[in-house]
Amino acid sequence: MRGFRLNGWQRIGIVLSILWALGAGLYTYKAHEARADKMSGRDYDACINAKETLSKLPETKGINFVGDCVAEAAQSYQFWSQWKWSGTAIVALIPIPIIWLLVYIVVWATRWRRTNAR
Repeated sequence: MRGFRLNGWQRIGIVLSILWALGAGLYTYKAHEARADKMSGRDYDACINAKETLSKLPETKGINFVGDCVAEAAQSYQFWSQWKWSGTAIVALIPIPIIWLLVYIVVWATRWRRTNAR
């Protein structure tokens, strides 16, 4: 019995698909992490600035607002990083079957054109 064999282009396609999934996945995951860090830092800075203004009022003298801002930044980080795994999976995996389909359509169309051109 003859086994399932791949031609050279199919092997190259599989290697490129694996490299895409790993590379795009890692890049997207890191981008989601960086965005969550940036947004939580922005929210922390905005909170500190607002609390600094508030702390100048006589009735709030001596109150430490840093803990509130840290909690707000942590909540912001959770919000911005909640879709990192799903976003990573979508970017890393969805293009693979689409590209394979497009390549097979091009191969089929090329072969069809060659056979009908004679």
